[in-house]
Amino acid sequence: MSARTLVASLLLLACGKAYVNPVSIDAKAEPPVVMVLFDKSGSTASPLNPTGACAGCQFPGCNETQCPTRLGTERAWVGRLLNALGDRARWGLTVFPADPACTPAGSGEVLLTPSTAVGAGQLVAQLNGVAPVGGTPTAASLGFVGQALPSDTAERIVLLVTDGVPNCNPDNENTCLDPMKCECTLVPAQCASTLSTNDTNFCIRGCTDAAAAEQAVRTLATHDAFTLVVGFGTDFVTPAANPLVLDAMAQASLDGQWCNTDHDCFGYTCQSGTCRGGAVLASDGDGLDQATSKLTKKLQVSSRCRWSLAVPLPTGPDSIYFGSQQVPAGDVHVETPSRVRFLGESCRRLVEEQLTPTFYGKP
Repeated sequence: MSARTLVASLLLLACGKAYVNPVSIDAKAEPPVVMVLFDKSGSTASPLNPTGACAGCQFPGCNETQCPTRLGTERAWVGRLLNALGDRARWGLTVFPADPACTPAGSGEVLLTPSTAVGAGQLVAQLNGVAPVGGTPTAASLGFVGQALPSDTAERIVLLVTDGVPNCNPDNENTCLDPMKCECTLVPAQCASTLSTNDTNFCIRGCTDAAAAEQAVRTLATHDAFTLVVGFGTDFVTPAANPLVLDAMAQASLDGQWCNTDHDCFGYTCQSGTCRGGAVLASDGDGLDQATSKLTKKLQVSSRCRWSLAVPLPTGPDSIYFGSQQVPAGDVHVETPSRVRFLGESCRRLVEEQLTPTFYGKP
């Protein structure tokens, strides 16, 4: 018996366990998977300030120094993001829509599959070839990404970057026939008042698709994928309902995040055991860096506080130690028989002190 196992055996006996020589269970923490889901709708061609000298300017014909556009600013931010965090996750890139109208992302829009060797240059190079076009079929694109994500044991994160509220849902229950329920997303914001054949006038698809987008995020959460929602541009200043749509999507994903303290919530707050907060809303590059901060914290928590066990244990490990110190049971959440998440002070110690836990149990 090793000295470490002997110490653990004595500790287990002292804690009232009825057996000796507990089995040490191999476990590993893995880099998360991050799929960037990037909205390339037609509005991303607009300058951040479409007045004065920048009036009428459209990507790629704008001088990005004098008249930065939404797409140009987002692309520069993604470059900074990958320079800072490229080695902390396996990155992928999917763009939407798939055509100049409303077709959501499909296999042809996966420009980069998650890989362990993706650098800033590779992902940004893919974005360099993206042309702004079409609407914002967010809900269906999220649904596709959920199916396209790897199904291994690593934590999965969807980084949704969008400059507008969701629309393009042909099954939207809110239509232009009831202007009180249809929040029109067309530019200029004037939806039709009649329903045309095949919805060619966007009486249905032109309305905000809040409910389906929120449900798509919630479905991802139930399948163990967290969505970080980032809204960019002036569309989230007016009308006032727009930021509420993205905030509801963000909270739908946070509802699946267990917590003991705010540290577990990577920049959000912990309330009654669940993380609470809204979307990251930005109007310039500095604002987008708020999303970098949240993602940095999320990757730290995901890569250090979530461990996969080599041997599934139906009730979880009998005990976990940092060296000779037992981890409090309240800091351990057994997600599945083969996966454990650390919370609270134990998660903080794993991140800041770079500890390696030892798991013991009866396989």
